[in-house]
Amino acid sequence: MRCVLCIFVYVCSVLGMMSSARAETLTLSDVVERALKQSTALEIQRRVIQEAEGVKMDVGLLPNPLLEYSREDLSQAGLSGGEWYAGTSMPMAFIWMRGPDKRAASARIQAEMLAFNHLQDQIRFDVQKAFVEYHFMRQKHLVWQSVSALFASALKTGNLRHSEGDISKYEQQRIALEALRYARLEAESLAERNKYRRKLAFYLNAKTLEDHFETVLEDPNIEIEINLDMAIMGALAHRSDLKAFVAFVQASQEAVVAAKRKSISEANLAFGFKRQEDGFKGTVLKAEFGLPIFDRNQGKVKIAQSVFEQQRLTSTLLEKKVRVEVADAFDQYSLYAQQVKQFEKANVSPDSILDIARFAYEEGDMSLIEMFDGLQAYSEAFLSRFDVFQAYHMSRFGLEKAIGQSLSQLK
Repeated sequence: MRCVLCIFVYVCSVLGMMSSARAETLTLSDVVERALKQSTALEIQRRVIQEAEGVKMDVGLLPNPLLEYSREDLSQAGLSGGEWYAGTSMPMAFIWMRGPDKRAASARIQAEMLAFNHLQDQIRFDVQKAFVEYHFMRQKHLVWQSVSALFASALKTGNLRHSEGDISKYEQQRIALEALRYARLEAESLAERNKYRRKLAFYLNAKTLEDHFETVLEDPNIEIEINLDMAIMGALAHRSDLKAFVAFVQASQEAVVAAKRKSISEANLAFGFKRQEDGFKGTVLKAEFGLPIFDRNQGKVKIAQSVFEQQRLTSTLLEKKVRVEVADAFDQYSLYAQQVKQFEKANVSPDSILDIARFAYEEGDMSLIEMFDGLQAYSEAFLSRFDVFQAYHMSRFGLEKAIGQSLSQLK
């Protein structure tokens, strides 16, 4: 019995010993900040914004004037004649085409910047999800590791006690089977922990995917008062993707105006000086306009109108989807916030289960197998708590993503 109790003392110290070898300690805010700062996807979107700015710059430029010079030297039967002309000409269609193009380009820049904000929200959620998955899987692995270590030691003790006739063959085999089962659970949890660690290292742009991290997660704040109407109104007011689509609709609407105005795409104004061989000289003014009789840019106008209608309908559809997304996320958040409250109200400590099982076995009130059942309850109590708190954090992050802002900022 003293041997088994010593094993318990050893197992209870496993978690402390595991935490003694410190790796890099990360908080959730640290991880999000680093991921956003180093995100390649955000850098790509910045280049998209620069491209849109280049388009606006291009359509806003005035056309270059043209310098013209011509000279005619003519002769026939000893007679000579001719003239020369010098002047400048400039395309004039920019007067009615430049405005809609610039407005469309400005709206596209705004849309791409809002798309950048939405991408930030998506990356923030992905990083929060990876952080929470790794944090709780690391905790679960420590639980499986402690229980597995206990069963491994108990197996040695069981073999010794069986050889001395203190326990039956059945109890000895039962201990062996439980030891194998928990060793498998420990190995599986280690593989899952490593998978989530590599995922987190990817978002952090770590030097290697094998970097080790220790995570610190604050206790959940479930005192925030929020209802579904507040959540939906907040989403409609703050979702960057909704705002981005409104800007894209505005850009496509201006593109329709620009396409219609390009029905007269050719217009030139020329001014110069002309001198003839006979002594006549003076200024010359010439204006040219293309007549939109056959080609009135009908095809481009129809394409622009179709794009505008697609963007408008997509924006309406997205708003409906946002309402559904927020409602689903709100239900999940409410469910797990209530479960967290129940856990905190119950004030059940998994460690107390371990202490009760250990004390009862010491007093002879339960068998070794019953004590192992207590250990199973001990591990399940830890895992249930981890699952509920992980689900709560994930539901909160999901609701904040659906709304487009932190719950603490929602009013």
